[in-house]
Amino acid sequence: MWEHTIPIDDLHAAIHWAEQRRISCRSPWRRVVGPAGAVVTTLARIGWKVVSAARWVDDLGNQVDITEVCPKSVSVLVERSVNRWTWRTLARDHLELGHLEHGVDFGPVVKLLAQQPCLPRHRPRP
Repeated sequence: MWEHTIPIDDLHAAIHWAEQRRISCRSPWRRVVGPAGAVVTTLARIGWKVVSAARWVDDLGNQVDITEVCPKSVSVLVERSVNRWTWRTLARDHLELGHLEHGVDFGPVVKLLAQQPCLPRHRPRP
């Protein structure tokens, strides 16, 4: 949860300035200045939208209010979005891998491996 270490009005101003700077150029990473610039540019890259300094919308359309959600939960949501972005980018850049656009389900592989006996040298250490 946001700890109010920066006045909310200052945070809104920084995010708004950074977002306007980002959308006004073709190469936004060349114009990133400060933490607010890095945040809005990173969020845009993974498909998130900045509604305000405290409210963001993820790549699936879910709203995230960083004043109400703990930082660890936000990092998990961002990590999941980065994974989706990675698969989408891979599929877009390599047409032969287009079928991987939505990622890979490793569930069956994990289940199969879990049924196999461990070899002595591969047993987890206590």
